[in-house]
Amino acid sequence: MVVQLARGLTGVTVVATASRPESREWALTLGAHRVVDHRRLRAEVSDVNRVFSPFSEGNVETYAETARLVDAGVLRTTMTRKLTPITPENLRAAHEAVEGSAMIGKIAVAAG
Repeated sequence: MVVQLARGLTGVTVVATASRPESREWALTLGAHRVVDHRRLRAEVSDVNRVFSPFSEGNVETYAETARLVDAGVLRTTMTRKLTPITPENLRAAHEAVEGSAMIGKIAVAAG
């Protein structure tokens, strides 16, 4: 989501990270100007002014607005898989998908 927000709302050069070709292509389709392997980030990117992560300051405050922009069709959701309902089996499946390092996007486990 940050790639889309930064690209659509600012004039900054957006550098995303991805370790697999499929993830790299996905980040480019979301609007990244450039994609580097996260294991080589320090070696490949040196002129960074701001880093965004799940722990970046202000994230909590932007979630409602981001959801509104997704609902309005301005932003593309990054959820690529949804498991329902919330069960031990679905929680296990979601965890395994993330651990397997083959996920592109985000996975959600929802009540319904």
